[in-house]
Amino acid sequence: MWRLPTRALGLIQSFFDLLRADYSCLRAEAAEDRARVEDLLCSRQMVSAHLFRMDPFFLGATFGKLSIDADV
Repeated sequence: MWRLPTRALGLIQSFFDLLRADYSCLRAEAAEDRARVEDLLCSRQMVSAHLFRMDPFFLGATFGKLSIDADV
């Protein structure tokens, strides 16, 4: 019974972690701090991988479009 709500909360938390990593990366790029940008990109990739492991179909349908738009 608690499995679905727990999983949903985990997805929501990971999504906000991903947004925070993107925001931190943009701030570091604006400050031209290359070492920090590389660290933050690595962090973002780890959060993305965690989200994908949790629910690959939900991630692809919901957040795949966001990552494509963000890369452009």
